[in-house]
Amino acid sequence: MYAPLPEALGGPSLENLSLDALYREWAGFAEVTYHFSPQFDLGLGGRWSENKQSATQVTSGALLTLTGQASPQVVSGDSTDTDWTYSIAPRWHVSSDTMVYGRIATGYRPGGPNDLPPSAPSSIQRQYQPDKTTNYEVGVRTDLLDKRLSVDVAAFLVDWTKIQLFQEVLLPGQPPFGINANGGNARSKGVEWTFGYTPVTGLTFTLVGAYVDAYLTSPAPAAGGNDGDPLPYVPKWSTSLDGAYTWRAFSDFNAFAGATWSYTGSRFNDFSSIPGATGALEPEPRPDLASYNTVNLRAGLENGRWTFELYGKNVGDTRGITYYVNNSTPNYGGALGYVQPRTLGALVTARF
Repeated sequence: MYAPLPEALGGPSLENLSLDALYREWAGFAEVTYHFSPQFDLGLGGRWSENKQSATQVTSGALLTLTGQASPQVVSGDSTDTDWTYSIAPRWHVSSDTMVYGRIATGYRPGGPNDLPPSAPSSIQRQYQPDKTTNYEVGVRTDLLDKRLSVDVAAFLVDWTKIQLFQEVLLPGQPPFGINANGGNARSKGVEWTFGYTPVTGLTFTLVGAYVDAYLTSPAPAAGGNDGDPLPYVPKWSTSLDGAYTWRAFSDFNAFAGATWSYTGSRFNDFSSIPGATGALEPEPRPDLASYNTVNLRAGLENGRWTFELYGKNVGDTRGITYYVNNSTPNYGGALGYVQPRTLGALVTARF
């Protein structure tokens, strides 16, 4: 429910908007693994689901009366959809320390209703459709140096159909608003890695990261996307390095200390479009959001039941941008979201 300022000051509400939505899903799934030999096995899985959605949007307030519209306005919608997803996962145990694996799987994300202002014309879609993926992955896991070094590297490819995108809508004489919409197709490909190293007992280093190239493979003109445009908020490079040391303190307590450095590469924000010279929607320039680093620290004591921890998050007080939207203003004016600022705290945990 949205209560505008005039109502808070004792006057009539300009606009009240509520959306009552209900999502129901039934699903059944099964998974089986067949071992052809001690070295080779094959996993097969399947999932069937059906979802039913209903939404009722009620709009009321003085704004409707001023524009000659009936108040309240009630818009209802229902949808039903079914889907079948599967996975095929072969594994080859080269040795007791090394495994090569692959996986082909499909994914599904349901659609749903859009929350719209009362003045939205009937041409603005009230619902958006589900999108689907086909995922391919191949990788290797191995332990080296008497299991002091672990390596997990995987390459992946994801084909996306009817990708769900945020779409900005501009109507004459009204502020912009956003809806969820379906674009064309997209692809995401890259490499992920995890390395773990224990040089001495109690000291562990973990390096995780990814290189991802994610982009549209067909135009999405209504959302402001062209073929080849990068997908929103997907950095090409991201990584983090964690170091942790644990040692015996007193009684049954162990002491621990650790630090984590994280890097998030540059990204582009959501697609958006603006009316061009002919009135048709054209893609709006997307700023390149700068990369940023953060450092977290932690230290404390723990046993089987209690944990006492002191922590510092983003100790360098980095102002990394996590979100940006252009509010149809020049020179990239708009709304920004930042990473959590420097935060110091203490945590006590009890296990029962």
